[in-house]
Amino acid sequence: MESIYVIALTGFFAGSVGFFVGRRMSRDTVRARELETELEDLRKEHEISLAEVEAAKHEWKRTQAELERYRNEVVDHFSGTAEMLHDLTLQYRAVYDHLTDGSKLLCPEGSLSVDTGAGAALLPQRSDPAESDETTPADRPI
Repeated sequence: MESIYVIALTGFFAGSVGFFVGRRMSRDTVRARELETELEDLRKEHEISLAEVEAAKHEWKRTQAELERYRNEVVDHFSGTAEMLHDLTLQYRAVYDHLTDGSKLLCPEGSLSVDTGAGAALLPQRSDPAESDETTPADRPI
């Protein structure tokens, strides 16, 4: 009978050990599954973040290209404006010279005085149209 007690006691001990090992293994398995799920979620978030970073890089490059295009338009605009202002100044100079020459030729001495002071000296001199390949402002379409 003693052997029955030893067998029962051994069986009980083996069952207890198996129960605790099984519980421990099942907790580890559950924790491992939780960690795998968390890891997969983090991988998905990482992929989404990478996609967002790539989209932001693309948007930044597009914005940089648009800014460069805008800068070029501004430079072209102000270059054209400067050229038009220069042409206008030359036209003003031509009108001023015409009035001065006409007043000297047509008006009696002293009846009309056209100021030829410092203001006239600041105006650029006209270049001879025969020497220049450029069209005159009057020849350009409006």
